[in-house]
Amino acid sequence: MRRALRASAVIAAAGALLALASPAVAKVRHVHPGQSIQKALRAAHPGDTIKVAAGVYHQNVTITKSHITLLGAGGGRHGTVLRPRRHPLPSQCNTRNAGLAFVNGICGAGKFDPATGAPAEPIVGTTVHGFRVVGFSSSGIIFFNDARTVVSGNRAIGNDDYGVAAFVNDHVTFMHNLATGSGEAGFYIGDSRDAEAVVTDNTARGNEFGFFFRDSRHGLFGRNVATGNCVGIMAMDTGSPGRAGIVEIRQNRVFHNQKACPAGEGPALSGIGIMLFGTARASVWGNHVTKNAPTGPSFVTGGIVVHSAGVIAGADPTGNVVTRNVVHDNLSRDLKYDGTGSGNTFASNDCGTSHPEGLC
Repeated sequence: MRRALRASAVIAAAGALLALASPAVAKVRHVHPGQSIQKALRAAHPGDTIKVAAGVYHQNVTITKSHITLLGAGGGRHGTVLRPRRHPLPSQCNTRNAGLAFVNGICGAGKFDPATGAPAEPIVGTTVHGFRVVGFSSSGIIFFNDARTVVSGNRAIGNDDYGVAAFVNDHVTFMHNLATGSGEAGFYIGDSRDAEAVVTDNTARGNEFGFFFRDSRHGLFGRNVATGNCVGIMAMDTGSPGRAGIVEIRQNRVFHNQKACPAGEGPALSGIGIMLFGTARASVWGNHVTKNAPTGPSFVTGGIVVHSAGVIAGADPTGNVVTRNVVHDNLSRDLKYDGTGSGNTFASNDCGTSHPEGLC
């Protein structure tokens, strides 16, 4: 959570976005090693596909037009690899702090009011597929004020903030991606009152959070793998306007989340499988949550945890359902509930230990 506040700075900086291009006949624009992806995007019209050949590109990319498909040759080592350049390309998505530049690999951004920072016209219908995005000082792939976005078949490796993220979004899909070594979340959905997010068949490994759904409503996290993170999957309400929740977390494999993350903007975290942190009306079912254990300080630990977010001025959990999960060998308990809020239920879980007793 230590870098989440930077998102507001990026949103404010996005006020100078270019106007959308006029519709034209869709075409495929090819980019080869040594050529500029950004130049192809500047020439593109809504409906176009930018097809980027295999190779290594030292570039950062910004998408400001709707209905653009950015298509790489695959996220493997011999696919389309995006790495930072010594002097980043100017972008509305880049920020600076204390003389340091924070640069995203691929960023899509809609329009924002330059005076207030409020979202205006979103970027619509973007697809990003088949890239390996490595080592950026901010995020690998990130969107601001977007709708009907699809991010699939990518690998985000060792980026300082998020692996794959979206803020202020409507109908976003993350599927068949890998995020590893992110300083924040591998996969993140935030600040979205009606995200309608579908996050399926992804792998998050060695991040602070594997999957993070913050201050957002309407999401599905299914058939993902979370391992080696401080927290496998978290849904959280920080107290911002609009309750976080109405999220379904189902049929995920969440194991060996043992990384230790020190306190920053929030408390220290380690050894948490799935956590509902002040959320409302979440459904957690059919997950396999095993062998999550802390290796450093953590304000709470456990396989599946339902807890008040009061420690960060957030809400108490209400109306959450935890059922039909397999939860074993987690420290200090398989199921844990702090007793706050109301209407939170645990039923038909296959587990060994709980706090309070009797939840298994």
